[in-house]
Amino acid sequence: MEMMGKGPASLGATDATDALESDLPSGLSHPARRALIATGCVRLDQVARLSEQEILQLHGVGPKAVKLLRPALDAQGLTFAREDRTSS
Repeated sequence: MEMMGKGPASLGATDATDALESDLPSGLSHPARRALIATGCVRLDQVARLSEQEILQLHGVGPKAVKLLRPALDAQGLTFAREDRTSS
């Protein structure tokens, strides 16, 4: 029985899936965690595909979340994506 991401009623199922597959820091607020998951970032290697600025633009993610994510990424040899990766 798998219930994933079909709306607010399945939030508990999303949290359960997150707990099994996620390596996001446990100290992240629920709004920050939900924002990252909604963006497709369940694991730190997925977070590393985004720049710090892109992360901060997510509703529910603020400086505290970035302060928690940065050392978690570093512990796995990852960093936020570079800001200048798309040049015109």
